[in-house]
Amino acid sequence: MATAPTPDESIPEFIVDRFEEHSVETLRTIGDFVQGDAMPSDVPNYVVEALTLQDDETERAIGSYAMDLAQAMESGDLDDAQEEDAGGGDDDDDPPPVPGGGMFG
Repeated sequence: MATAPTPDESIPEFIVDRFEEHSVETLRTIGDFVQGDAMPSDVPNYVVEALTLQDDETERAIGSYAMDLAQAMESGDLDDAQEEDAGGGDDDDDPPPVPGGGMFG
């Protein structure tokens, strides 16, 4: 199974981290916005604000990464690491130990 696309090194890390939280539809809208095909009101505010601080090359890289990530998510090519993390904590569900021993018995 493939992994998520590798973001360009020019893309700020906080954008990469936040993109992982978005739906396929939102990521495509972000890509469309970068290409001029969507309105600022259609994308999260942090994206609009972050793009104003980037040069043209970084803007294109952000749009491309958003589209690539959306395509990978839609085709099911991403590893299910988040699901594995969420389901692997059964050891934490054990009740606390009850005091015992000669003194309590």
